[in-house]
Amino acid sequence: MGAVRFRQLPHVADVRLAVYGQNEEELMRHLLLGMARLVLGRTPQGLARLSSRFFLPPDDLAARLVRVGNEAIFWLFAKRQVPVDITLHGEEAELHLRPLGRRATLRFEIKAVTFHALRPQAKGQAGLSAVLTLDL
Repeated sequence: MGAVRFRQLPHVADVRLAVYGQNEEELMRHLLLGMARLVLGRTPQGLARLSSRFFLPPDDLAARLVRVGNEAIFWLFAKRQVPVDITLHGEEAELHLRPLGRRATLRFEIKAVTFHALRPQAKGQAGLSAVLTLDL
């Protein structure tokens, strides 16, 4: 048997994103806008033209953040609709979306928001924070 032929190649597998908010809705809004800014190179603005409602996991902020992030990824990369806001309605979330311009170029693709090292924290009067891992 000859020499084993392989080599490890450099690979950037993920990006970490720290988000902050006074409450859960603001924390999620900053997650959406932060992800969009990373991908587009600018913070999305403008009025929403479409909205999408979906259920959130009950009583688990980490799971709720992952669900919101992955829903936004679907709309951005599969439907070319960029999230510009979010509202919470009990156990449901509503993404507010606008079409991504025809000339808009995406700097990279986010495959998923993961649970890796995700530990949302309450910061007293400072609100909430979380560090999320975005799988590229």
